[in-house]
Amino acid sequence: MKKRITMMTLALLCGVGFFMACGNDDEELQPNNQLEQQNTNLYITYTGWSKATVHGTPIKTDEETLAITQNEDNSVNLTYHSNSWGDVTLKNVKVTKNEQGYTFEKPITVTVNDEQTAWIFPENVDSIAMVKKGPTAGGTPTAKLYPFVLNNGFVSADLKTYEFAFSAYLNLNGAGIYSMTFKNGPVEEDAPVVQ
Repeated sequence: MKKRITMMTLALLCGVGFFMACGNDDEELQPNNQLEQQNTNLYITYTGWSKATVHGTPIKTDEETLAITQNEDNSVNLTYHSNSWGDVTLKNVKVTKNEQGYTFEKPITVTVNDEQTAWIFPENVDSIAMVKKGPTAGGTPTAKLYPFVLNNGFVSADLKTYEFAFSAYLNLNGAGIYSMTFKNGPVEEDAPVVQ
């Protein structure tokens, strides 16, 4: 009788262990439309290079970073750092997961005023702090804020391939729109390097 009770107890314990293990596996496999989290609110920081088109000329800049952090509402912030172009944090970017990976969106409608002299942005537009360098900057380089928009972004499912396209809006009568693409992979050879 004692042997039978012991065997039944062991069988019950094994059964409970099996169901608990299954429950944990199912929980881990639940999709959550988020990037794989590395710590409390930082998903991942990428180091890559950017290609900007300025006055129709492509210019590449190396060793730049893009950090992706989580918000409580499951949106993310993208913090882009460039020694050449400046720093910006794009807030409340929507992330969507699909079979290929993750897409990033923050639609912004930009219009031009009646005089065709300035752009009009919504209140939630983000700004990049671009540092003025060279002889025209004088003795102390200063940063100026320019509207900065995410055109689109993509990170592969394995989190190893990434590409983000941005637009920086400068004075309408001056430099115009800088188109920037931040990505990984070999640096393209068709563009001069900014030192």
